[in-house]
Amino acid sequence: GLLAARPMPGYADIHFTDPSLARSIVEQAFLALPSDWTSWTSLDVLDPACGSGVFLSEASRLITESDFSGSVTLRGMDRSAPAVETASFLLRFHAVDEGGETGDIDIQLVDDALELDWGSPDVILMNPPFVRHRLLREEARSAVKAAVRELTGAVVREPDLAVGFISRAVTSLRRKPRGGALGTVVPATLLDNMQWAGWREAIEALAERRVVA
Repeated sequence: GLLAARPMPGYADIHFTDPSLARSIVEQAFLALPSDWTSWTSLDVLDPACGSGVFLSEASRLITESDFSGSVTLRGMDRSAPAVETASFLLRFHAVDEGGETGDIDIQLVDDALELDWGSPDVILMNPPFVRHRLLREEARSAVKAAVRELTGAVVREPDLAVGFISRAVTSLRRKPRGGALGTVVPATLLDNMQWAGWREAIEALAERRVVA
């Protein structure tokens, strides 16, 4: 399942996600999982642009409240060292505060998440960086185009960084035969603009789209 949430009115800072929006996205993403997910033996949750860890913290809370008894892996990536340190601390603090185990928490400091293997997560949650194509360095442009091409099989003209992150997320979730879910903030233009019609069709051929306004 693909859950796409439009940015909140006045939203501008690419590093901040309102906690109420994050909670809503997380709850809807888990509802999009197969109904038997609480009986799985393991659960892998990834935020490839985790910032201070608000999505992963909300996911940890929901998993604990769902009485999930399997192993849990919470993975995050970010290029900001302070954000990585904050996310690591908060996730461990929340786990202890909620009376649960810390599980496997892996928050990595990375230069470019798109250049890394995201593995085979069950759930991907994110507020992807919104950086226009012309502002990306050459290596990042190549990584974005490769992610889009892997999803669509075609070359998309000047895709921005958010398009690359969402494309990589969808292809990563395809590796799970049992199904997975993506919950992400999406620029309104990606949902409405005809320029991205082919890209949206490629996603919708693989996942059900739900929009939280």
